[in-house]
Amino acid sequence: MKKVVAFMLALCLACIASGCGPAVTRSRDESRPLTLNIASYFSGEHAAQVYQELSNQFSEEQGIDIVDSSTLTDTAFTQQIINDFAAGNEPDVFYFPVNDAQTMIDNNQVVSVQEICREYPQYASNIQSSIMDHLSDENGNNWCVPVIGRYQALYCNVSLFETYGAPLPNTWGDLQKAIEIFQRNDVIPIAAGLKDQSSLWVDQLILSYGVNEHEVSPMDAADVPTTWNQALAQLVNMEGSGAFPNNALTSNRSTALTLFNTQKAAMYLDSSDSVSLISNPNAVVACAFPCRAPNSGEDHLIIQVSYGYYISRKTWENEALRDAAVKFVMYMSSSDAIARMNEDGGGYPTVLLESLDPISGQGTLAQSALSLCRRAQTHYSIKERLSRLAWSSLVAAVDPIIQGYGSIPKTLDQLAINNRAPK
Repeated sequence: MKKVVAFMLALCLACIASGCGPAVTRSRDESRPLTLNIASYFSGEHAAQVYQELSNQFSEEQGIDIVDSSTLTDTAFTQQIINDFAAGNEPDVFYFPVNDAQTMIDNNQVVSVQEICREYPQYASNIQSSIMDHLSDENGNNWCVPVIGRYQALYCNVSLFETYGAPLPNTWGDLQKAIEIFQRNDVIPIAAGLKDQSSLWVDQLILSYGVNEHEVSPMDAADVPTTWNQALAQLVNMEGSGAFPNNALTSNRSTALTLFNTQKAAMYLDSSDSVSLISNPNAVVACAFPCRAPNSGEDHLIIQVSYGYYISRKTWENEALRDAAVKFVMYMSSSDAIARMNEDGGGYPTVLLESLDPISGQGTLAQSALSLCRRAQTHYSIKERLSRLAWSSLVAAVDPIIQGYGSIPKTLDQLAINNRAPK
């Protein structure tokens, strides 16, 4: 493991040092019958370690040499892959951000899932159709196979709930009662760092106040749901009533997580990539942020799926490499592989969730996360529907609104205007 980490850190430093420099030349090992050049990005040490183990297993089982330029950082990685394609030195398979792949798609440098499925019908067949639909282009084509997403959850320190007899926040009423109980006992109810987490709260509260209203993308002030106004007002109320730390407006994610990890706060809202930073996962459970809207039914989760495996056109047209590349993606996107990648509860599994069972030895947090992902109705962030200008203006308005010199109605009116800008 130390060698793997050292290798990956060395690659990170090499990427950062090179910045947007010339493409890196990858030479095949001619002593092996077949070599695949792979490039990927996985955040979090657990996912990176499992990825390496799975890649090694595939190599041993198939007798295929893997030249792997995977990295833990995405700062230089994305540009390096773009440079490699421009230089004709693209990898055979690469795990890449969906939003950055359009140039390769436009240049016919990658192969669609639909084209691959005509020869390999089982390719990506175990991935949730709703996720594939979400990632498809305007023509209904998919270009990648996703394996890990993220979900947003309200993480709870179970011992504090048990000590003070507070209910877990399964309903809006339970959340309010828990906040009151913790306030009476000098425990911070919810660790929040609004300096860089206000977007999470905007998204979650708008969903909480109206599931259907969360799905809209208004371009006229009259079309902005009233529930959006109510959600922002609720955020002001929560900050003013002591649900958050006194310094929440000037605190960031790291400060909030420290409060949660040191048991000074009972709850913590964040995306699931924070799971690896939770110090005692066996004493924490993941809960859906409760809905306040009447008749909202089941639990609701905001998820994000933004990376996937791509196969280059050059590799697809090489008959020897084609089969190996497809087998590699199918191996890494199998239900078993995805279960292992998400074993710590730090991701949203993209496979059909009924095919997943808890892994032996899985901790409390991981088990609760899998249970939550299996039962919840999923949604995508408002950010994905609004223009970049509209979303950034909404998030930027949170601080002045809470401090009392910003106007919620004016903010939402401006959001509708800004949403007319290109996405």
